[in-house]
Amino acid sequence: MMRVHKLKAGIIFDLDGTLIDSSKGIVLAVEDTLMDLGQEPLPRDFIISKIGPPIGNAIKEIKHYSEEDLEKFNFVFRSIYGEKYLFCANVYEGIPQLLSDLNEAGYLLGVATNKREDFSVRILDRLNLLKYFRTVCGMDIRGKLNKTEIVNICKQKMTEDGAERIIMIGDASSDMNSAKDCGINFIGVTYGFGFKVRSDVPSEHPVADSPYSLLSEIRKVI
Repeated sequence: MMRVHKLKAGIIFDLDGTLIDSSKGIVLAVEDTLMDLGQEPLPRDFIISKIGPPIGNAIKEIKHYSEEDLEKFNFVFRSIYGEKYLFCANVYEGIPQLLSDLNEAGYLLGVATNKREDFSVRILDRLNLLKYFRTVCGMDIRGKLNKTEIVNICKQKMTEDGAERIIMIGDASSDMNSAKDCGINFIGVTYGFGFKVRSDVPSEHPVADSPYSLLSEIRKVI
């Protein structure tokens, strides 16, 4: 049985690349979007490497989009992704047991993701993970929030629920920087889309190479 920390603790998880592998659906949606817009395709490896932060921002840079072009891409992408590829995702092996153990130990769990919030809730529900989370915070429908704002919203909700200490777990620099901006500790994972090796994560942060090693890293921090 896992020991419960004396302080009521909250854990905020990133979604894509931390809880689930959603790369197939995102890649297919990007490819369909570019085709619909009459634009040249991009290498799949490039698309996968940009999952985490809003994918449109990476497309904007390589395609030299104007803000109007970006808005059009995002609208078409979200429509295609939501209608056709939303459930093209798999839970990383070991995540359900980890979440169950953390729930049983009394931790408050939340999700903070750049994915649209309504999409995130639907995916978590379909993959039978929604039951583990007290709160799910994601991108607004207009796509105006940034990751720090989303993490901060999640932090505030978990604090209101009684969490006295909160940490963030994620696979990318955007997760790490958002945790820092929000004044919470961070654990990096290398099995997702962003960090590939331990040296990608600054040495002051714990690192997990698989969901199975996350539990021990969490226990070191809270």
